[in-house]
Amino acid sequence: MKATAKRRESAGRERVVKDFDFRRPNKLSREHVRTLTLLMDSFARGVATQVSSQLRCISKVTVLSVEQRTWDEYVQESPAVGNVSILRLAPLPGASLLYLPAELSFTVIEMLMGGGGAMGESTPERGLTEIETTLIRGFTERLLPELRLAFDDLVTVVPTIIGVESSPQFAQIAGPTDLVVVIELELTIDRLTSKASLCIPFQSLQQSLEETSAQLQLANMQVDVERSRVRMLNRTAEVTIEVAARLQAASISSVRLSSLKEGDVLHLGVRTDEPLTLWVGERATHRVTAGKRGRKTAVEIASPMLLDETAFTDTLRG
Repeated sequence: MKATAKRRESAGRERVVKDFDFRRPNKLSREHVRTLTLLMDSFARGVATQVSSQLRCISKVTVLSVEQRTWDEYVQESPAVGNVSILRLAPLPGASLLYLPAELSFTVIEMLMGGGGAMGESTPERGLTEIETTLIRGFTERLLPELRLAFDDLVTVVPTIIGVESSPQFAQIAGPTDLVVVIELELTIDRLTSKASLCIPFQSLQQSLEETSAQLQLANMQVDVERSRVRMLNRTAEVTIEVAARLQAASISSVRLSSLKEGDVLHLGVRTDEPLTLWVGERATHRVTAGKRGRKTAVEIASPMLLDETAFTDTLRG
């Protein structure tokens, strides 16, 4: 030991002594924090999309921190009044909570009722009424699928709301000295920027975090190909895209183009029975035949397979 100390002194390095709190040992490792941060980033993106969809406004959600605290510290640092949704993350043991401060809750309620979101500028000094609590609960329930998707790479959970309170101190999901994982989120909705938090007892996540190798979790946060395909199809099944059926392109001189007038016939050099090309955005995808369905113009797929690269290039050259 003396030889080691002398070598340190000779190298110009000093001993570094770190404080250790026996009342709150650090059980949340750096790898755990990085893993949870990745999961919560995914949750934040999903929440931003859901909030924009529900409130019809531009919103932004950012993960500020992922920290370990005691339950008593979390309660003391949280504002006294707000909306607390007590969550059951089955099959994880215990309960968790999602906290929305009063200013954020009243702004969401106003916008759900068709207001302009100015409530955040002057928050009423009172708790939520029964009707307001019901509105916020419905708003929160539509965010829970995003929490399930975010945790899917760590553990499969089914989030449900099992209770609603006005303050974390009434929720009592852990003992005063029990460790909890606190994820702080910053939400920007309309003209309001506020902070929300997700609080999960460390004991609920401990087994899942320990069973998942930190390095494997960070390097290979992927699911098998078939599962990814199914999830992607489920997420994109209701996405609408614009399609257009077009004739092949033709070339004319600028003089001819400038001389066109109403009633002129422009020869495209294409036979009347030749199939059209179906376009999705700027990409040709199918050969189709023009026709009618009822009183509306329609096309019939003549070639159900996507055009190969050669056909696509020939279509562009037209």
